[in-house]
Amino acid sequence: MSDETEWDTITEAELPGVIQQKLGAALGQLFELQKLDAPAFTGGGLLDAEGVASAFLYAARGVHQSCETFSDGKLNFRGWRHGWEGSASLSVDDKALWKHLRDQRDRHDHGRGLDLIGVDIELPSGVVAGGHGAIFVLRGDISATDNITRSTKGGKRFAAYPDRKISDVCRDILTLVRRFAADFEREYPALLPAERQA
Repeated sequence: MSDETEWDTITEAELPGVIQQKLGAALGQLFELQKLDAPAFTGGGLLDAEGVASAFLYAARGVHQSCETFSDGKLNFRGWRHGWEGSASLSVDDKALWKHLRDQRDRHDHGRGLDLIGVDIELPSGVVAGGHGAIFVLRGDISATDNITRSTKGGKRFAAYPDRKISDVCRDILTLVRRFAADFEREYPALLPAERQA
């Protein structure tokens, strides 16, 4: 009887589908983050940016973990990954973003939560926030002399990227993760031992 369970291994045939599932899950969370970053109300705060960002990072980092699981016992994934991370084809910004993805997932996995800061997202004129998620829309022309204060909603940003929307940072992370997956899928066959190559 084998100690291996069905989730201990990803076969070569399964790898593309597993990667696409993780990328799809990350993309779905990115869409939710874009809604939360938008200057509009998004359903009375039922979604929180930290929870959605955590789910995004879980799925995005899952691409790396799936490639590593597939590689176990077949090829030197760690060596390939270090080569990819140090590649001259990655810009300094790409390398910082990749490190950010890993650091944020590690923070989350060790119970420290994501390193986020709160920001105010200004709402368009004519929309005023009420208490307990109520929204009031002001109609008609409002002049500056009416002394109406601008309405805002709370948002989040990564502390490492305080001047960028959290969804913009995550979009760039997803682009980088897609590149990682494409590079791995293209290059891993050459890394397999000769007896495993087709």
